[in-house]
Amino acid sequence: MTSDPGSPTGEMAVAPQDPAEFELLPLAEPERSQAVRALIGQVIEQQHAEREAFLSALRVYEEQTTRLTAEVAEARSELSSQIEAARQEREHLVAEFLDRLDHLSSKISTSASRYQSELAQKDVLLEDRERRVEIYAGLAADARSELDDIQHSTSWRITAPVRLLSRMLAKQAIPARPEN
Repeated sequence: MTSDPGSPTGEMAVAPQDPAEFELLPLAEPERSQAVRALIGQVIEQQHAEREAFLSALRVYEEQTTRLTAEVAEARSELSSQIEAARQEREHLVAEFLDRLDHLSSKISTSASRYQSELAQKDVLLEDRERRVEIYAGLAADARSELDDIQHSTSWRITAPVRLLSRMLAKQAIPARPEN
């Protein structure tokens, strides 16, 4: 074994005694740089593939978020309209009840029991509608909870750097306006 002064690492040059030992010889400089370039190219390709996978997952997540947001907005709108309808119906029922109460006070002898049964039926309907309102409020709360769960999920936290990077790249992509 002798020291090879031309070797950048100061490796020892070994005279091969059988063909299998040729593999142990240090690579020539051009072959090393090609190997390094090939390795760097592979790493870059792998990072691009991972980035595309993350972007694809992000797009799917954004589509789901958009869809869920639309569904929540639709549910809220429907709930709001049902609450308003229930309120108006309740006001109408109360107004109707008061009108009928005035009428009943004048004819209390024979018609009081009939009006009381109608009032009980309307109270049942009103309670049914109020229960529906509570059910829709629960559905809206569940939808909000699901959205919160998504935003607190591991995947949301993992993709946070990707979202930040994409926002930064989007800001850099906007060309600067020339000043007059």
